[in-house]
Amino acid sequence: MKNYVKIFILAIVLFGLTDTRAAKRIDVTVSESQSVVNITLAGVSIGESLVVKSFKGSSLIYKKVFDRVMDFSHVVSLKGVKNGVYFVEVENNDRIDITPVLKNDLGVTLIDKAVKTFIKPQFKNENGVVTFTVNNPDANAVAITIVSDAFVIFKEEDIKDLKIDRTFDTNRLKSGSYNIVVKMGSKTFSKEFNVF
Repeated sequence: MKNYVKIFILAIVLFGLTDTRAAKRIDVTVSESQSVVNITLAGVSIGESLVVKSFKGSSLIYKKVFDRVMDFSHVVSLKGVKNGVYFVEVENNDRIDITPVLKNDLGVTLIDKAVKTFIKPQFKNENGVVTFTVNNPDANAVAITIVSDAFVIFKEEDIKDLKIDRTFDTNRLKSGSYNIVVKMGSKTFSKEFNVF
């Protein structure tokens, strides 16, 4: 009986370690005095991207789009760039993980409390009905617009629900291409759909 208890406890510990490692898919650390950012990604997928950019996005320091499934590690130097806030952004089909880094005269530091994950809106277009779900855990003001060319077909603003579900019947629309634009905080997401 003692052996079963030991095996059970070992299994729980191993499961916990595995679960923790799975949750820690993105690891960003800094070497403060050397002004470098160490980025490690576990199990990136095809089409996933890694970007290091300035706060306003005007300065792109590093960009990589992955063309195969792999583990990845890279060191990005912020020596010689202006002091300020920089973002390490990892984006895939479902989410954007953002880790801010502060660069000043002393080196670089992580801004741990400002690490953010945006879950992208999920869209579906079936049988003349477009449905979409927006997760909004910070209760940001969300704006949803559907446009065709320059014409606004639908607009809803200042939605602060934690979860936003919308259904839009496209059967009465003319044939053509349309875009759903979801603005959530500082992020904008767009999805094209066609009506035949």
